[in-house]
Amino acid sequence: MTYYFLLRMVHVSFVVFYVGAAASMAILWLQARRSDGGAEGIPSLNAVVTVGHRITLTAGSIALLAGILMIMERPSILQHGAVFIVKIILGVMAVGLSHMVQGRVRRFRDGAQEGTEQPEAEKSVDMLLKLAPVLALATVLLGVFISHG
Repeated sequence: MTYYFLLRMVHVSFVVFYVGAAASMAILWLQARRSDGGAEGIPSLNAVVTVGHRITLTAGSIALLAGILMIMERPSILQHGAVFIVKIILGVMAVGLSHMVQGRVRRFRDGAQEGTEQPEAEKSVDMLLKLAPVLALATVLLGVFISHG
């Protein structure tokens, strides 16, 4: 087993964790929004913050680091062309969105606990939580296409 193979397994494993956690964050967010507001949605918002903080941020950061180390180990991997560069850009965007949305969800949750309305924050969190899993899934599909196609 080579160092590159080990990095690739770590990268793929944590990308899978990331995609699952990002999708579950989106589902929990929709569940929180479905409630009438007030105290009913707070447990779901707490779950979004917990999943985001413990799984999504960690898995996304480790996957990104493993991907960078893979490129450093084999710079020739960049020879796959434009599709590979698009995959890298989408992956970095997905991880960046996860970091952005985490702070916004916390602010939204804190405002909900205080009882203040935040329609702008709700719209931005809604869009970011829907976009992050889509970007992550597109990254995975491009990675499969590059590896097997």
